[in-house]
Amino acid sequence: MITTNELAKRLAIPTSNIRALEALGVITGTPVTIGKTRAWPEETVEELADRQFIEDLPHPRAIAVKVQPAESITPIPGDPRTHKGWIAGLPNNYTKRQIDGVNRYWAVKDAPDWIDEVFLVTSKTFILAPYRITGVKQHGNDWSFALTEPDTETRKLFDQKRIHSRRGPFVERLPDTRNQ
Repeated sequence: MITTNELAKRLAIPTSNIRALEALGVITGTPVTIGKTRAWPEETVEELADRQFIEDLPHPRAIAVKVQPAESITPIPGDPRTHKGWIAGLPNNYTKRQIDGVNRYWAVKDAPDWIDEVFLVTSKTFILAPYRITGVKQHGNDWSFALTEPDTETRKLFDQKRIHSRRGPFVERLPDTRNQ
């Protein structure tokens, strides 16, 4: 069994991120609790630690947004959402409910230039899901993105991968690295 501290070390993230990864559905299963210590099976930890970083692989250009676990929001006129963030445990990441929680409001000045590109939903160095951008809409200085399920090749490339975490903006631009 691997303790929370050891899990965080193996994933190279702060221990404070472990509970968020559980809430996001990245770390699955129930940890064993002994006193105040929580621990996970070795296989669970190894599967997470062995995930490749997308920056180490050839990939198309993409926008990566950082999200938190879903939380309820106060209704906004003209905005049908009841939550923002990632809903863990949905059987399909491409439902309207999931997309509505992650597709807006992002500060992306060149948003129209990203139509037909990849939109990555990420948190705590893990890619939660890739989407294809099919349109954009401006809301003041921010943008919402019309998203759909990507093609099989794109999905396979980004599924079960990680992304190097950087402090700072909630939106990162990844360049196309397929011809490098």
